[in-house]
Amino acid sequence: MDGLVGILAFLAFAGVLSALLLFAGRQQRRATQREALEAPRREAAARQRGWAYDGTREGDIAYRISGRTPGGHAWRLWYDTDAGSSSSSPKLVWRAASVASPRVEWHVVDRIGRKVFTGGAGLLKAGTRFFARFNDTARLYAEFLQDAQLVPLESAGEAGRYAVLCREPGAERIFDAEALRLLHDWPPFKPSYSAKDNCISISRDTEGVSLTCACDAPSIEVIEHAVALGSRVADRAQGHGRLT
Repeated sequence: MDGLVGILAFLAFAGVLSALLLFAGRQQRRATQREALEAPRREAAARQRGWAYDGTREGDIAYRISGRTPGGHAWRLWYDTDAGSSSSSPKLVWRAASVASPRVEWHVVDRIGRKVFTGGAGLLKAGTRFFARFNDTARLYAEFLQDAQLVPLESAGEAGRYAVLCREPGAERIFDAEALRLLHDWPPFKPSYSAKDNCISISRDTEGVSLTCACDAPSIEVIEHAVALGSRVADRAQGHGRLT
């Protein structure tokens, strides 16, 4: 009897696992189809705005777009489908490398990140210190978190969602009324399966000012929004913190 129960339990587990894998595969195929349908419109819109567009797929990267901020900083944007990972976390990434800093200056967190830091800062710092033994990026963030302060980023329409972790006072002033409007008022997008409540992050570190939107097959409207917000923040970040 025990053997039969064990076999039935195993079959039930295998059935659930198979269903989850089928669901993930179906979601990935649908995202790929949506991304392909959007490609001609995306390329035309990018070129119309004077941006360089490269639709050559390379690994998980579906396309790349590049341009300059109003302040003259070169930026790059790419969509990472994350198709090669079991975590299923596609993301749109925007980056301006010319405002890099030799350390982590600040990091904007969404609702989940804010709750994690507020409720478990000690555990977060300890975990980051552990991974710092094996990874340079983790080491930089471990150093950053020792001094980081949490400052809310609130607009008239929405309070309590975003905050900036910063090691020096004044980083929140980078986010003026226009930057806050863009931060809080994104066009509709489908969040990544594993990041429904933690979609947006923005930081300034050794790679520059980076913005990540955890989303699935973003529309040209979402891309334009990411460019506008990233550009606004990068241009205003120039005078705050250290430069390489």
